[in-house]
Amino acid sequence: MDFFDIHNEFNEEFDGENREEMLRRFRKAISEGKENSGFSDPDLLEELVEQCIDDGSFAEGLRYCEKWTTYAPYNYIAWLRKGMLLTGLDRAEEGLICLERAETLHPNDIEVVIQRGITYDVMGHSEEAIEQFTQAMEREPEHPELLFNYGLALQHADRLEEGLHVFRSLLRHEEYVIDCWYEIGYCYDLLEKYADAISAYDKHLDLDPYNANAWYNRGIALSRLGRLRKGIDSYDMALAINESFPDAWYNRGNNLAALGRLNEAIECYREVLRYEPFDISSWNNLGIAFEELGEFEEATAAFRSVIRQDPAHQSARIGLATCLDAMEEYDEALKHYNRLLRERPEDADLWFARGDLLYNTEQFKKAEESYRKALSIEMKDPECWYALGQVLYAQEQYSESITPFEQAEALAPDWGGSYYGKARAFYVLERFTESAQSLARTIELAPELGAEFFLEFPDARSHKELGRYAKG
Repeated sequence: MDFFDIHNEFNEEFDGENREEMLRRFRKAISEGKENSGFSDPDLLEELVEQCIDDGSFAEGLRYCEKWTTYAPYNYIAWLRKGMLLTGLDRAEEGLICLERAETLHPNDIEVVIQRGITYDVMGHSEEAIEQFTQAMEREPEHPELLFNYGLALQHADRLEEGLHVFRSLLRHEEYVIDCWYEIGYCYDLLEKYADAISAYDKHLDLDPYNANAWYNRGIALSRLGRLRKGIDSYDMALAINESFPDAWYNRGNNLAALGRLNEAIECYREVLRYEPFDISSWNNLGIAFEELGEFEEATAAFRSVIRQDPAHQSARIGLATCLDAMEEYDEALKHYNRLLRERPEDADLWFARGDLLYNTEQFKKAEESYRKALSIEMKDPECWYALGQVLYAQEQYSESITPFEQAEALAPDWGGSYYGKARAFYVLERFTESAQSLARTIELAPELGAEFFLEFPDARSHKELGRYAKG
């Protein structure tokens, strides 16, 4: 059947199934380039436009609508549908022009007002949308489509309690119950009332169990309540319905990582990257998971991928510097620490990490400067006080090292490291009684450090005060 056969037979009587088949064949003929000047039947064009809107085929629908408004320029429905399609194609300003034309042809039509409100809302002008809907409700206060879109605009304007009231009022309309429970759940989610959100999503899912977005949102609410395993179950349901759902894979990965199931989290982030290969957050979280597993080469590859896309991404650069440091690639790691500290000069953790790197490369004076800078920002870090003591000891400033060890001891009295540091310093200074006292406390809290002490000072085994703490 060619174009003319379809066109000529279209207005004959067909049952619903055959009419759908006729439209399908007509659309196919047009797609194959069989269009010609005979393509001028407004009724046929209207049917095709409505079908495209139902299918979500907005670009195709707009092509038919252009012809419809050409052949029926005074048909306000044609202009209304053209405005809808343009809005759906992110051409909202053009859509408003078409809606103005529709209103000129048919003043005060409620459908035109609703669509104009939707268009303003799509443009991010939610308060203007609310004004449109409010004016329309003066004429038709119980119009369910109007009320539903009014609720959405209130939601988008962060007037969430008002939106909830509107959606709850619509639950008496059976055709809106499913959608309203979803939106009620979403409003509660935005209000951080996560238990209420879950309850609303459950009601929605009782009626529409195959909505992947609802399962996903339910998973978010559960996760925010700390119910990570239940959140994973919800993400699993979303993915069973729609396997190619990157956000569900990503959040599932985050929950698994938080539970310490890092290998499973890594697989989730890799799934995200199958669908969105340039997703920076997934690359970064992949790097973090590998870093926590001690798989530093894989971690650096992931962090480098982030930095290639976003050189200013500080989290990835910190991860890269830390991994390079752990891999003893000190020169490159130091370059990254130095760059980060130019951007974050008040980050005590970075100064501390830089100090450790310099200590490990025996650049003791520079390490000392880094530790002191860290402590000038954060004075209550016992590990940094201990590190300062260690670097002073390494520079043979034994007396000076004791004060930082005592600061560490005061902040963390049950940590053996500070006592160990004091025991060493006191021994070198031949203050043996104080060394023995510190060593006794070291062995009580960290026996392995006591063994380290006698490896460093084997002569202490024969000392009358220290020798009694030696084993073997």
